Amino acid sequence: MTNPILDPAIWYPVQIAPMPLLVDLRSAVLIRSTTRMPKWKFRVEPDVVMQIQPRPDTRNKANPDGLPWFDCQAVIHEDVTGAMLKDPTPDSWKMQFKVTINNRWFFKVTSIGGYAGLRYDEALAVRDRVIDLMPDAFARLHPEMMLKPSCLMCGKALTDPVSMARWIGPECAGTSSAVMPYIFILEDA
Repeated sequence: MTNPILDPAIWYPVQIAPMPLLVDLRSAVLIRSTTRMPKWKFRVEPDVVMQIQPRPDTRNKANPDGLPWFDCQAVIHEDVTGAMLKDPTPDSWKMQFKVTINNRWFFKVTSIGGYAGLRYDEALAVRDRVIDLMPDAFARLHPEMMLKPSCLMCGKALTDPVSMARWIGPECAGTSSAVMPYIFILEDA
């Protein structure tokens, strides 16, 4: 059997189900800024954590067609945490991917890695599992839930989408990082 990591099929874009609420969330961010995009973390299953960052539809190396898109990654591990998005454990799967919108929605793997003891012939199954989880998980999102107009600590109005996504301004948070310090739990009960 051919190793799917070497099989070019894993890198081909796959059409996926539309997620209209992600479009609304992306639009709510882009109205405020096209340079500061929050990186939201979500637990979509007990063993799957995902990070999604809306991106502007300008043409560049990462987006040569100038389409609306999201820069994403997922980590699959029995005891997954948000920190594993940056530093996965040796026995986890980590996948980076893009979701683009051009009348239809497409999912494209940009990087995938299985580490010690994981079988690379399972890579396509890992990709397909993430694709299957996304529409149901993100059907519950709405911009009002993800973006707060004022700081929870001091009450000041927030205008930067990263601060709005964090719900705390940079002064109160002590950081201006685009990475959210918490994970939204989207998994079914």
